[in-house]
Amino acid sequence: MKNSRLGLKVTAELRQKLEMKATELKLSISDLIRLCIESYFEKGSTHFNGSSTREFEIRSTWFNELVQEKDDRVSDLKREIEEKNKQIEEFQKQQDQAQQIIAMQQKNIDRLTEQNHLLLEASQEKEEKKVSFWGRLVGQRA
Repeated sequence: MKNSRLGLKVTAELRQKLEMKATELKLSISDLIRLCIESYFEKGSTHFNGSSTREFEIRSTWFNELVQEKDDRVSDLKREIEEKNKQIEEFQKQQDQAQQIIAMQQKNIDRLTEQNHLLLEASQEKEEKKVSFWGRLVGQRA
């Protein structure tokens, strides 16, 4: 875990070489210096030879592959998120349509209920106005 800072002064020429090598390896300068220091202590030598340079290139290649794998995974996850967002939007549209249909059905139910009440009242009034058999016999009219 990287949790300690190290300040370092170098010549302009060395900085330029570091920048060129870091760019070539697609690393930050900090990562390049970190890899150089790690390689130095792993080899236990005071200078870099051809084999340590090759090992360094292998390690930096491994690092680049790891970064590429991470980038690929991130883009896959972004694609999945976009797909899920589209599915959520479609679900919300369907839910809105269902709510509109329910509202229309409720209006129809309310209208039919009102019509039933009116018919029931009219039927009851007609029943009340009907003259019974005895009433008709004696001449009552509705």
